[in-house]
Amino acid sequence: MNIVTTTVPEISRRKVVIPYTTHVDLNNNIYEICVPKDFMYDGTSIPSPFWIIFGTPYDTSNDTPGCVHDYLYNKNSNSSVICNGTRVTLSRNQADRVFYILLCRNGVCKIKAYIMYIAVVVFGFFFYKDRVRKILKFPCLVFKLINNCATLLEGSAVPKYALPTY
Repeated sequence: MNIVTTTVPEISRRKVVIPYTTHVDLNNNIYEICVPKDFMYDGTSIPSPFWIIFGTPYDTSNDTPGCVHDYLYNKNSNSSVICNGTRVTLSRNQADRVFYILLCRNGVCKIKAYIMYIAVVVFGFFFYKDRVRKILKFPCLVFKLINNCATLLEGSAVPKYALPTY
């Protein structure tokens, strides 16, 4: 069964209309993954030049795996994955493998599914558990550290520059 979603055009995202549950076998452990109602996601991140090969982000074969994968990458997904009756957190590697399994289950040929899996392995680092926000904070933290060190060394205040807050 595929996930039931609706488009939220104002923010170019999709929203889960009915809670979605799937079961995935990873290393002989059955994981129950529950994507809650109202979860918002951006579909499978496929650059538009590749749509002719891999389909659009919301193609039926890509939509469910993309939603579940986005949910597992989300920082708030920890409470909705159950294995052997226990709530667990899936690692990034496990989330990527779930994506591959669901692509194959939805009829994507194994070669395409593997290429898409490699893409999330390579580029997923930036999106896992809100890392983009953390990465964008890093230059600000370095700037603050340099500013504080300069203040200590010179004994006088260094002009404070407006830093973006993330």
